[in-house]
Amino acid sequence: EMGDYAEAAGSFQESLLHCPHFKTLELLGECLFRADRPLEAIVPLAAATTLNEGARAPLLLAEVFLAIDQPHDARQVLRIALQRAPDNKKAKSLKTALD
Repeated sequence: EMGDYAEAAGSFQESLLHCPHFKTLELLGECLFRADRPLEAIVPLAAATTLNEGARAPLLLAEVFLAIDQPHDARQVLRIALQRAPDNKKAKSLKTALD
């Protein structure tokens, strides 16, 4: 399964060279995270968070920061996710875990 994520990440990286798009960055970050490469996931997820108003990218970024034991950074980006989607169940659950 991790190999599938790593393979997908390569495809998304290639796609970014031709047409940079927030969704490609978001999916690249998610694939890198799921392929157990959390440090590499930070930059594409941060870029996706900046380029789009959705809550998914900052929520994924919060999960990455938790995975690398950076709860302060996780709280910061989780705040962004909750501002964008106050009723997001996953974000609310993550906030409860962090409090």
